[in-house]
Amino acid sequence: INISDSSSLENLRIKYFSRNGIYAQLFEDFKTLHKDEKPKYGKVLNDEKNIAQNIFDVLKNKIESKANKLEKLGYKNYKI
Repeated sequence: INISDSSSLENLRIKYFSRNGIYAQLFEDFKTLHKDEKPKYGKVLNDEKNIAQNIFDVLKNKIESKANKLEKLGYKNYKI
């Protein structure tokens, strides 16, 4: 995955974190597990989602920081 601008970042957010995204589907599928399996898989699923969300937040902050720096330098028509 190559995330280098706000558009690709938004596409990533939609694909993974939106209401119809991959994590939403995984949590839907989780509901079908036997009650004995839920604690084990629930922890893994939550941990993985939290890690992915943290990575997303870092990427978002980097892209926003880059955009702010370019704006301060007076660049008006740039693509991030």
